[in-house]
Amino acid sequence: MNKLSAMGENPMIPEMTKKAQKNHGKHLRPGKSFSGMTMKDYVQNGRDFARSAVGDDIVGYRGTDGSIVRFNKATGEWVKAYATGVATYMKPMRGNQYYIDKMKDDGGVTHD
Repeated sequence: MNKLSAMGENPMIPEMTKKAQKNHGKHLRPGKSFSGMTMKDYVQNGRDFARSAVGDDIVGYRGTDGSIVRFNKATGEWVKAYATGVATYMKPMRGNQYYIDKMKDDGGVTHD
């Protein structure tokens, strides 16, 4: 299995599993990260964001567990994915600090 890229595109990341959709549907509720968004759009947007390369407002890393993370500093979107699919997609309240904390927790590296 190929390693996911810490910085580049990851076009082979699949969509979030049905189980993960069920667990993360809370992000679509009123007052949450993607209030009013359909599950279909949530799943597609999360997948597309996870597949994106780092650049401009998007930063990212690869965790020691093989995951990749992308964070958009302008929109506050955060996604974590594996070669098996998107694990979570949200807009954490702590924004950039959440990204920094998770990168430390994940042993994140910003190079391939």
